[in-house]
Amino acid sequence: MPELTTTTTTEAAGAALAPEIPEAERPRIEVSHAALIAAIEAFWLELRDGAGGAPDLPLVTFTIAAGSDPRHPGILRAGHFHAERWHVGRKRPPIDTSTSAGAMAARFVAIVKGTTGEARPVHEVFIAGERLADGARGVLATVIHEACHALALARGIKDVSRDRRYHNGRFRDLARAFGLTCDKVAVIGWSATAWNEGLDQRFPAHVEAVERAITGWREWDAPAPVEAPTSPPEGGIGLDGEGTAPVILVGRMPAGRPGRTAGRLLVTCSCGRNLRVSAGVLALGPITCGRCGGEFVARGAP
Repeated sequence: MPELTTTTTTEAAGAALAPEIPEAERPRIEVSHAALIAAIEAFWLELRDGAGGAPDLPLVTFTIAAGSDPRHPGILRAGHFHAERWHVGRKRPPIDTSTSAGAMAARFVAIVKGTTGEARPVHEVFIAGERLADGARGVLATVIHEACHALALARGIKDVSRDRRYHNGRFRDLARAFGLTCDKVAVIGWSATAWNEGLDQRFPAHVEAVERAITGWREWDAPAPVEAPTSPPEGGIGLDGEGTAPVILVGRMPAGRPGRTAGRLLVTCSCGRNLRVSAGVLALGPITCGRCGGEFVARGAP
């Protein structure tokens, strides 16, 4: 059997496109995620198949992109789990237009559900490029958080509610079983998860591999607010635990296309008035009722 070697995407591309150029002289892409994705995938498989792992943890595909939004300064979605957003294969198989409309529709549904063998759905785990600035432990803490959502789906556990933002006690139990520190915050429940020394002892090689594979990080699309709340509005953790820290969010995204109220929190006043506002708006400060002078409070907050 020939010896197996491993190359990064940029190395393989350089060798294929410019074989006559010596390897030492080939230009390299400075920020490449090829090795990072491979290291994260290896960690996911360790969570699934390693000692004390969860064999029913689904396989996923990982994406890295922007997690910040200029419309919500100071708020970062560090990661999310999105069910069945990818399919195995290069493209969707063509549909025979010579068949009846009903047969075409039935075949399309079968393809999407992965029951024809032509295409199989795969879950997605997204990691924000901005999160890479926190190093391997921050990235892997986000990966485990999303693994909890993936495992909950596989086991038929309802771990989130309220537009899939509130993390309940079932999510807490999964997070702690994986070894994460898990704390409860207002509005979004047991969503504040973090790395700890116990995980350092369990996964030292993976921490080292991910740290070595991080070649860059993404700038935020908007700066942090002057005074961000210590408790995140949607389920994240502050960068340094201080009141001026940006908010980092992790969670499970709603399935399907979001409606007009998706991503907004229901806030109520003691006089009975209700509003829906974005978490970013609520994070900027109290919203006062013009009728009774009371403060609008997010439903479910203590």
